[in-house]
Amino acid sequence: VLGRPIKTNEAASISTVSRPAAVNSRSDQASASSSTNTVQESSANRLYTASKAGSLGVCRELLDSGTDPNGNNKNGFTALSGAAYEAKHEVVSLLLERGAKVEDAGRGASPLYCAVSADFQRTNVARASGRSSEQLLPPEAILKTVSALVARGADTNFVEGNTSVLTMATIWCSVQTVMKLLEAGANPNLRPSDGRSPLEWATREKRDDVAGLLRKYGATG
Repeated sequence: VLGRPIKTNEAASISTVSRPAAVNSRSDQASASSSTNTVQESSANRLYTASKAGSLGVCRELLDSGTDPNGNNKNGFTALSGAAYEAKHEVVSLLLERGAKVEDAGRGASPLYCAVSADFQRTNVARASGRSSEQLLPPEAILKTVSALVARGADTNFVEGNTSVLTMATIWCSVQTVMKLLEAGANPNLRPSDGRSPLEWATREKRDDVAGLLRKYGATG
């Protein structure tokens, strides 16, 4: 069973870049085109909802009926982002097999970053709601989700705000997930602007196993 790291208060409050608002359709769009877009948007919303819930059968039916695996929901996100955020690895694999773009979560986001930062996001939502804790994802499910994404070439060096994919994994994910990213080419010395390196975070969070792994892969500071 994969262990879950314990986070410091600072790790639970690292900043990320705000998402841009979704682009609105042109007001002078023809009614026929608008109707088609509404149908497509509705279909994309259903696929996103089913993907986030891990409803593999529903996702398959929607894709079989012609729903675009890269469509954006009403908030601008793809089904792959929803599945990755909830670590629904079977749905992630299905979407990728059906043509979902491995780097497109919508609105500039990365599905891989969604997967490794999911527990961070959950913790922040819980705190903002006044809850002392939040149900976190099974580490095994995150590992399988990450494995499916990197197998399709997901960018292991994606950066958002002052954190990278590897930084988030160093703080929030199992050592096995960190190893998977390193094996797939994550740079152990990547230091986002105004941010700490993965090794600095591993040391700060007292994750000696992760720190040792990072050094094994060439981390120097």
